[in-house]
Amino acid sequence: MDSVYVFTQNPPENLSEKEMVLSKPTFLEEIKACSRRKGFSATLGPNYLRAIAEEIGRRYDKYFNAYRHVVPQDFMGRVAETDEQVAEVIHEMFQARYPAIYQRYYESVLRSRPFTTKVIYFTGSADDVAVFKRLGIDQINENQILDHLGINKSLKKQTQKLEKQQKELPVPEVKKQEMENFSKELELLASLGDSNPPAIKESYAKEVVLQNKKPQQVSPQQVSPQQVRITDPKTTPVKEQLKTIQSTDPLKS
Repeated sequence: MDSVYVFTQNPPENLSEKEMVLSKPTFLEEIKACSRRKGFSATLGPNYLRAIAEEIGRRYDKYFNAYRHVVPQDFMGRVAETDEQVAEVIHEMFQARYPAIYQRYYESVLRSRPFTTKVIYFTGSADDVAVFKRLGIDQINENQILDHLGINKSLKKQTQKLEKQQKELPVPEVKKQEMENFSKELELLASLGDSNPPAIKESYAKEVVLQNKKPQQVSPQQVSPQQVRITDPKTTPVKEQLKTIQSTDPLKS
């Protein structure tokens, strides 16, 4: 399994099948498995604490010995009403005499992790990161996570595919006659000067191309500014302006 780990205290809440979070053990499952040994009193006894330690060692450390590696007598008489409070005492007991249990726990979880795991978010102690090196799991920074999950590579492929599709889109063909008519129309609009701003000319030019219409032929003529300014270029559509100009054509009168 080609996995890497990130040392962080803020892992993501929503994980994919390629991600997992490795946190400090709670030992709550082991405590519940030994609940019958506790009795009805909230005061902890050595036999109950040793039974929990044995259960933890059985699951994660085959070399652990509850009679040699921990001393439950040092914690007898403590009061713990909930499993969470019992867990606090268990952690104190292991940290005092056998902190290696945490390395064994991390190693056991890592060896049994899903095969699809690519990124491991480790939220434990910095003193326990040695387990990753022992298992050949390299550390990365948070800005490298997307690369290892293959997300950046996937986005890059999708972008390249879209660019290729855009290049392969057919370009609309314009007939030669239509291009000639379009050029003549542009010449006419250019002769109108300031009475038709560039934005209006461009709008009309696009309309001719998109609607694939053949503009009317207009003979070259001298248009007086008074005739052109009969309509307001800001409020009157271009087609209406063109009709106004053609209606005042001196060649048709």
